[in-house]
Amino acid sequence: MTDRWLQLVVLAVGVCVLAKNNSNLKARLNLSAFKFFSKTAHHVVDVEVPKIALPDITVDISAGPGKGKVSAYELKITKFHSPKFDFLLSDEGISWSSQQGAVKIKGKWEAEYTMLVPVLMHFLRSTFVAAVPLKVCLRIYKYVLSFDRLRGTEQVRTSGWTNVLASDIRLNVSAKLVALDSRPQVSLGDCAVDVGHFDIEIGGGVLPWLVNLFRADISRAIKKTIHEQVNR
Repeated sequence: MTDRWLQLVVLAVGVCVLAKNNSNLKARLNLSAFKFFSKTAHHVVDVEVPKIALPDITVDISAGPGKGKVSAYELKITKFHSPKFDFLLSDEGISWSSQQGAVKIKGKWEAEYTMLVPVLMHFLRSTFVAAVPLKVCLRIYKYVLSFDRLRGTEQVRTSGWTNVLASDIRLNVSAKLVALDSRPQVSLGDCAVDVGHFDIEIGGGVLPWLVNLFRADISRAIKKTIHEQVNR
């Protein structure tokens, strides 16, 4: 996301790098252009960022009495609100920070989980309320359970949807202005990202206990993806 923001900022700023005696470079920055970006060009970013393609995510499930994996896919940015920018100018370049930005993401997930049958039976007995017969619970889940009689394992497959809200996206970026063949170039420096608030909603499927096994791991993976996309 950063490279898109940077291109828009440079376009709005109207940076002119002038070469003098082929050695000294002077950057002339139009401060009014920064105000233009802050007040007018945010809607451009709000439209462009949702077009970014997010990668699929696969995480191993190691918690509980078995093992498996969960995949989040078809992740799409449904809404993006560009953050508030604070700019700092110097003779060499630009640095800026942001806060109060927000992004909404929706997608789908699919999980499979395998464990030994005796362990599964004990796990189900300890998980469900005693008033609900175990046979009833197994009948409900029958269409998503496949029994491997040779290996004595039970494989659970289920899927659903997910909604993610990340807000107060804090970004600190520095950039240096240089000239190449008398043309302005922007060299991106340090970039630090922090998501102040992160909330994930996982729905669908009929196995709440399985969702609880991977909720924390898939949340961390999606949050990491947001960090990586912002830093691109």
